[in-house]
Amino acid sequence: MVMDKIIDSKSIPVVIDEDYEKKIYYVSSQDCKRMIKSDSRIRLAHDPVTKISVSKADAVVGMDKEGNLNYFSSWDTLNLYLNNQH
Repeated sequence: MVMDKIIDSKSIPVVIDEDYEKKIYYVSSQDCKRMIKSDSRIRLAHDPVTKISVSKADAVVGMDKEGNLNYFSSWDTLNLYLNNQH
C-alpha cells in the first residue's frame, strides 16, 4: 500500500483511528508500517477516473499489467477505467 505495488510477502494489518473510526491498511514491512502511521498522505490516493481523493483503506483496488495498484472510489469507476483501457 505504501509503494502501490503488489508485493509477494505476508501483509501486515495496520489499524489507524481516522475521524473517529478505525481503518485498516495493509503493508508489507515494519518500515512501511511506520511510514503509513506517521504520514497521512501515504494513506490517500487519487481515483484515476474521478480524480477525487480516496482512502486506501476504503478504496476498490485494481492492478495494471505492470503490477501497479490503482485506487478507485467505487466499483463503477473501476469498471469505467477497465472499459477504457486499450
